[in-house]
Amino acid sequence: MRYAIYFVPDPDTDLAEFGARWLGYDVETGTTFAAPIVRGLEAESWGGLVSEPARYGLHATLKPPFRLAEGRSEGELVEALRGFARTVTPVRIPVLSLKHLRGFFALMPAIRDEQAEALSARAVRAFDDFRKAPTRAEIARRQAAGLNARQQANLERWGYPYVFDEASFHITLTGRTDAARAADTEDILTDFFEPLIGRALFVNRVALAVERQPGVRFEVLAATTLGHPLAYTHRAVQLDAM
Repeated sequence: MRYAIYFVPDPDTDLAEFGARWLGYDVETGTTFAAPIVRGLEAESWGGLVSEPARYGLHATLKPPFRLAEGRSEGELVEALRGFARTVTPVRIPVLSLKHLRGFFALMPAIRDEQAEALSARAVRAFDDFRKAPTRAEIARRQAAGLNARQQANLERWGYPYVFDEASFHITLTGRTDAARAADTEDILTDFFEPLIGRALFVNRVALAVERQPGVRFEVLAATTLGHPLAYTHRAVQLDAM
């Protein structure tokens, strides 16, 4: 199993609804959806665009996926999530924009937001005691992509190359898109997410997501509001009542 710490929007927000329908999967409820009806988008091409990000659900990664270290439990991780949330305040990103990032499309701050990046950095450090060291095969797979010196150092110390200054807060919407299709894909995404682009985004929730078996979709196990002690599982079971 692998776990990750995500920002996931509140289920009642437009971002959560639009994101789940675009990806065809709601990471909190497990609900699946057919291809959205968007001008210029065919169901087959949509499936190819979202097959990879749909595995993870709509989110922004704060702590990249990791396997649980020996001697640590899922229950301890849930409690750590609540403790983390109590010490962190929400972040307001003034303007959300659509960008092409390292070959894929994502919703991101219009300009780099230092508060959002600081939140991600804090999560990377706060949950690292729960992370099992990557295997040699996992390290080799990351290195095969070609890493710079800082990314290599991050991989060795934090188990993932793209953290801290090598990362950018983003909400992934597609897999890798070739240059020939990028312009058309951007038009489709702009049309679909038009009500959200240019608006502010409140990063006010953190979630613990889990991949129960390799290759299956992540699902939200628990989530909590930043600055607030309450948390709940993805099927609305109140942890505080347990």
